[in-house]
Amino acid sequence: MADDRNTNDRNSPSPFHPISPSRTTVLIADDHPIFRQGLKQLIEKQPGFHVVAEAEDGETAFDLITAHTPTVAVLDLNMPELDGFAVAHRVQQKKLRVKIVILTMHKDELLSRAPAVAMV
Repeated sequence: MADDRNTNDRNSPSPFHPISPSRTTVLIADDHPIFRQGLKQLIEKQPGFHVVAEAEDGETAFDLITAHTPTVAVLDLNMPELDGFAVAHRVQQKKLRVKIVILTMHKDELLSRAPAVAMV
């Protein structure tokens, strides 16, 4: 049976995630430490991904985003100090080149704030 992997990716631990010369850096912000730890473990199992910082509130998240300028910031919608949308808005205002992912367990809350998502 033929090997479907690209011949350039033979050293990759997964045929679906080829090794990349660049690294994707990630910040995780969530006020639940067990969730943060689990998400960090999942992210760091992916080749080319590295969690550079973690925050338990929005204010700390913004400070760490400014200090580390990660490729991606994964933000909980509901956090103390600043919520995920407020952090994303500050990132946008400072014109930081960080991609934002907003997480929430509450579908209705995200839908009710959809206009805010479009502005960020």
